Amino acid sequence: MGGPAYNSPCEDFVPGRYVAPGVIFTTRGCPNKCGFCFVPKREGEFRELPIVQGNVIQDNNILAASDKHWAALMEMLKGQHTIKFSGGLEARRLTDKKIQDLRGLRIAEMYLACDTPGALRVVAEKIKKLTAAGFTRSHIYVYVICGKDQDEEEARMEQIFLAGGQPFAQLFQPEEKIKYSRDWRKFATKWSRPAAFVSNMEDLFKI
Repeated sequence: MGGPAYNSPCEDFVPGRYVAPGVIFTTRGCPNKCGFCFVPKREGEFRELPIVQGNVIQDNNILAASDKHWAALMEMLKGQHTIKFSGGLEARRLTDKKIQDLRGLRIAEMYLACDTPGALRVVAEKIKKLTAAGFTRSHIYVYVICGKDQDEEEARMEQIFLAGGQPFAQLFQPEEKIKYSRDWRKFATKWSRPAAFVSNMEDLFKI
C-alpha cells in the first residue's frame, strides 16, 4: 500500500495496478506549483506513462501532457463508453482544439477546478465553450475548494452554475487535518449534491 494518500512517493507507479477496473492514470504529477496542492511534492516531476485501456481518467493534469500523448489517449478513448475525466481538466490549458477532441468521445462526466476567485473568469469562459460544443450541465462538474469564506465561495459556485457548470464543493484539508464545524459540513454537502441546490438556483435566478 502507498501513494499520495499515504504521503509516499509514486515514482515507481505501474499503470493499471491496484486501481478499480476502468480507472487509469496516463500521467503522474503536475507541473503547476499551487500552494494548497500536495501533488508536486508527493508525486514528483510530471511524467507521461504508457496508456492502458480504461474509461476513467484519473490524471491530476492530463492537459499538461504532450500533444503526442494526448492524441494517443484520444485514440484509445474512441473505443470507450461512459468516459469520465475525474482527475480534472485545467481550464487554462483547455484549448478549442482539445474541446473539439473531447466532443468526439462518449463522455459522461468531466471535471474542471475553480479553487480561487481569480480562476473564475477562465473557468466560466471554458464552461461556455464546452456548452457550445454540445456538453450540458450534467457533463460539466467544477471542483471548488472551500472552508475559508462562505459568502465568497457561495457566490463563486453560483457563478459556475450560471455559466452552465455544476459546482462540486470540497472542504480543504491540509496535512494537519482541520475539524470543520457542522455549519461548514452542511455548506459543503449542499454544494456537492445537485438535488440540494439546483431547484433553489433555478427559482432564485429564474433559469
